[in-house]
Amino acid sequence: MPGPSNEIYCLDADALVNIQNCYPKDIRRIDYYAKKGKVVIAEGVYREICPRAGRLKETVQNWRKKHGAVIWLLEPALQRELSRMENAYGEAITLGDQKRKGFWSSKSGKRSADSQVVAVCKVRGYAAVSNDEAVQNACHIENVPCFTWQEFYRRMKQDFQGSLFEL
Repeated sequence: MPGPSNEIYCLDADALVNIQNCYPKDIRRIDYYAKKGKVVIAEGVYREICPRAGRLKETVQNWRKKHGAVIWLLEPALQRELSRMENAYGEAITLGDQKRKGFWSSKSGKRSADSQVVAVCKVRGYAAVSNDEAVQNACHIENVPCFTWQEFYRRMKQDFQGSLFEL
């Protein structure tokens, strides 16, 4: 099973918050992957995290400044894909014969960065990390790999086991 060293992961804000809350010491490991170009966040995720105080805000600001791990939606291909994603999945997502909640059903509404995460992954060939049902459903339809934050964390820990260094 591939670990973080074999894929590039685009994390949503909730994934970062959950990992920070459950495993605060391991944010350093995610920072290591950001430095290596294996973990990124979309512009909207950066904007969701930055108003908050604390270590997570400092971490993502460091990713932007030192590692270039924030994907800004300036490329025309990303802008087109984001627009397409929002039109297709913003209000609702049709999964088989069922209508499910779309990206905009979250607390953030149309300011949600969920569509950005999926668009970045689709255009760049990355894997999404999100427990959000809309993100998971859109990834399923768009054939984008998507992992829960728990699975990402397990893969990250597995990748570090047997490592010759300790963070």
